Amino acid sequence: MSYSLLELDDYERAPSEPHRKFAVLEQAARRRMNEIMDSTQSGNLAEELRTQYMTLTIAMASALGIPGVTYPDGHFEREWEEYQAFSLKVQGVIAGIMLNSELVAGPQSVQLATSTKAKIEGQLSILRSFVENSDMPAKRRTKLIAQLDEFAIELNRTRLNYAAIAVIATAFLAGVQGVTSTLADAPNAYQTIGSILKWIGQDKDAEERERERLGAPTHMLPPPPGPTSKLVQAPPPSFGGFPDDLDDDVPF
Repeated sequence: MSYSLLELDDYERAPSEPHRKFAVLEQAARRRMNEIMDSTQSGNLAEELRTQYMTLTIAMASALGIPGVTYPDGHFEREWEEYQAFSLKVQGVIAGIMLNSELVAGPQSVQLATSTKAKIEGQLSILRSFVENSDMPAKRRTKLIAQLDEFAIELNRTRLNYAAIAVIATAFLAGVQGVTSTLADAPNAYQTIGSILKWIGQDKDAEERERERLGAPTHMLPPPPGPTSKLVQAPPPSFGGFPDDLDDDVPF
């Protein structure tokens, strides 16, 4: 029995940017491989699946121009050892992709509050249901679902790239236009996207205000007053060069 680690829907739903596409497809293939392995105890099948995973991952990396994804160097006595070495190499490449994505986001990013992220996830579920339950052409439905998946990937980053989100949202709304069978729901889709963008903007504004507050110059407090200095007692007034508190016993 043969198994496929990736389906056509996986390719269609993956992001268009090559590095992120590779990361998403590799994760899907590895997850599918592990699911099949969990359902069988066949050692031969497990070996076949790991070999298929490595071959598929290398082919995807080559097609997408991702460097560093090759069979591991060295001699391995067991197939499992080669797979482990390959897996570590791939995860290193994936980590580099994710880190670079965070750095590229730069100032056009925001760290969403947990409550904001939860609200957006709920709205994305509503949008997904809207698309899946419509009778729009299958090709358009698949494309819109892929855009929602891409939205979810951005949402789960440490810092959300709101410039990328704006592009995805615009493309999604363009795809919703003309869905005549769901005219009652289409305005709600626009309102939902508008709410999501508003929440993101509010978190960005709050973050900017906090950054300005932390970066504001510190007002220096005046130094505390020192101990009260003791007054120096002036010498008593004198008469003729002698203090006037001398008694009568002073010799002449």
